[in-house]
Amino acid sequence: DLASAAERGADGIGLFRTEFLFLDRESPPGEDEQYETYRAALETFPDRRVVVRTLDVGGDKPVAYLELPDEENPFLGERGIRRSLGPDADLFETQLRALLRAAGAEAGGQLSVMLPLVATVDEVREARETMESVAADLESEGVAYALPEFGVMIETPATAFLADAPVEHVDFFSIGTNDLVQYVMAAERGNDRVAALGDYRQ
Repeated sequence: DLASAAERGADGIGLFRTEFLFLDRESPPGEDEQYETYRAALETFPDRRVVVRTLDVGGDKPVAYLELPDEENPFLGERGIRRSLGPDADLFETQLRALLRAAGAEAGGQLSVMLPLVATVDEVREARETMESVAADLESEGVAYALPEFGVMIETPATAFLADAPVEHVDFFSIGTNDLVQYVMAAERGNDRVAALGDYRQ
């Protein structure tokens, strides 16, 4: 898919959904497997930007080997950065190690890391501190790495209202219209009966 996109003139990757690395398998991908995947993406788009979203499971993306809660409305529950800073903290750190290693591999592309479903400045701050801690670990181990651009996907009304607040902690924002419209309009995007409300051009 990467080669096909490059052949068709893609100007980098605007959203690399990493959850697809974690689906349809019995155990999560290890650090080295993820590193090779991210590095391959950077090598495919030299001098181009590759925006990688950290793991976003829950909601419509269940994972067999994770203990996901049985929630009445999983889209408003424990998913995205909430899991990465909570029950999936180990997976988050492993993913960040792979990403920082890929960023430092001189693979050619420009790596950016983006957090999903952020709702508070504290989440941004804690995630950034985790990334810096991972960087310190790699440094102490003598492993080559680089700090990538660090950003947030604006997909909750809370983050939209607080957009100015986390500026000091991030390098960029990206608008996630699917979830943002769903939450603003109180209309589940998979429900045909309210699908018209999901037209963000209204």
